[in-house]
Amino acid sequence: MMGLKFKDTHSSQYGLIVRSVDRNVLPPLKRREIEIPGKHGTYDFDGNVYEKRTISIEFGVVHYNFQDLRNKIRLIAAWLSGKGKLVFDDEPDKYYDAKIYQNVPLEQIISSGRFSVIFECQPFALSEDIENVATITSNNYNMIIENNGTIETPCIIELKNTGTSTITQITITKKVEV
Repeated sequence: MMGLKFKDTHSSQYGLIVRSVDRNVLPPLKRREIEIPGKHGTYDFDGNVYEKRTISIEFGVVHYNFQDLRNKIRLIAAWLSGKGKLVFDDEPDKYYDAKIYQNVPLEQIISSGRFSVIFECQPFALSEDIENVATITSNNYNMIIENNGTIETPCIIELKNTGTSTITQITITKKVEV
C-alpha cells in the first residue's frame, strides 16, 4: 500500500510508511437474535444491519535521530486525533468516516520506529456527492439516477422554481456507499 490521507493530510507529510494489516471487505453483521428458553438454537430476526468497521494500519516512522523521532511523534499524534475522512491511495474515489479511540504506546514507537492504529469507521465507504442537475421544460420528464454502490443509499431531491415561468430546476444529490 502506498499511503493514506486522514483529515485531508497525507501520511507522506510525516515520512510514514504505511502497511494495511486488516481492511476487511465487509463489516460484521449486527446480531439480531433472541434465545427462547426450552427452544433449540435461537430465533434470528435477519436484516442486513452492519456494525462499525475497524481498519488496522501499521505505520513505520522514518527518522534521523531520537529528537527527530520525538518531534514527529507529537505531530503524528495531533494529526491522528479527532474524526475525519480516511482515504487510501489505492481507492482514491472512496472514503470512510473514521476516528481512532485507542492510544498508541510511546514505547512501541521509540523501540521499533513502528506503531499500529485501529480506525473505527462507519460501516461503508462513501463517494463524494454525485450531483445531477437538469432543467425541466416539459410536463413529462424522466431522470434516471443509478446507485453504483453495494448498499441502499438515500438521496436528497431538491426542486427549485427559478422564476415565474413553468421551468423548474431539479438537483439530486446522492452519496454512494460501497
